[in-house]
Amino acid sequence: MAPLAAALVTGIVLGFVTSIPLGPVAGMVVQLAVRHDRQAAYLCGLGCAAVDGAFSLAAALGVSRLLESWPPAVPAMYALGGLVLTGFGWLTLRERPSAAHPSSPDRPPPPRRRAFFTGVALSATNPVPLLAWVGLSGTVMATLPRQGIALFSAGVVGGVLAWFSLVTELTLRGKLLLGRHHRVVPRIVGVLLLASAAVCFWRAIVTFLG
Repeated sequence: MAPLAAALVTGIVLGFVTSIPLGPVAGMVVQLAVRHDRQAAYLCGLGCAAVDGAFSLAAALGVSRLLESWPPAVPAMYALGGLVLTGFGWLTLRERPSAAHPSSPDRPPPPRRRAFFTGVALSATNPVPLLAWVGLSGTVMATLPRQGIALFSAGVVGGVLAWFSLVTELTLRGKLLLGRHHRVVPRIVGVLLLASAAVCFWRAIVTFLG
């Protein structure tokens, strides 16, 4: 396989695999698929994918040196991530499902633009993906040809989006199986977002004191 094609395929595989652990973005994708529609869930996943692609590119270009030169950066990102997760968790718990039928003109339109920026915000304020890509920059990414870095990052976007697309489709199938009981899913997601916020605040304290 040509080096540039290998860089693209490697990005797709790593983007998909590194997204598999369920986290706040996966929870939000599930919530949007259950409460709104497929497109809103896809756009949330796309927002996350765009950030992961940017993080992988930054890692390949040496962002680790910046993090080492300013140690408070990581705890600050954890604290900011905790605040963002708290906000989204609270809003998710307070949101009430529309009583209107999905095809009814009285039903509010799906928040598709907001869904994209939700994915961006949840990912951009979470330092865990960035640190993961920084770790990979010294191993797998170190073998990439210089001209293949952009293709690798594009592959990451595709791989992450593929994972969240799979999550969306599985959620929609599960929604049909759950019937009316699917309304409890957003509440579970809200609680998980608040729990993730607590973990972020804890990591902010530990990394700041450490």
